[in-house]
Amino acid sequence: MKNNSPAHDWVAYASEDLRLAEKILHEKGFLPHAIFHSHESCEKYLKGLLIQDNGEIPKIHKLDVLTKDLPVSEKDQLDLMNLGGILDSLYRFSRYPGVNIDETLWTGEAKKAVQAALKAEKIIRRYLEEQQ
Repeated sequence: MKNNSPAHDWVAYASEDLRLAEKILHEKGFLPHAIFHSHESCEKYLKGLLIQDNGEIPKIHKLDVLTKDLPVSEKDQLDLMNLGGILDSLYRFSRYPGVNIDETLWTGEAKKAVQAALKAEKIIRRYLEEQQ
């Protein structure tokens, strides 16, 4: 992946989101934001791979839809769909204020979201490096 390519820009932005999610995971009051940025990271990694593969990206946020056209193995596609399912299910709770969820539950869900995003990052980066 070339440094001046659109894919590189998406991946750089995705990496920033994921590093932020990891950093705020342990900050009281920021757990919904860790979930939000985990989802954003995965979405941007997926879009980086899509734009590198075919030069286009759909303007959507659903990870399961973004995953269906990836140039990856069936196993990795299934893994990414599962990881995306975790992130999609948590994302809606992290986007809107007023969701009354116990802090203990937020902690577990936020850890789950960051771990899912880290796993997706590892899979996607492997394909991005292979296509260089």
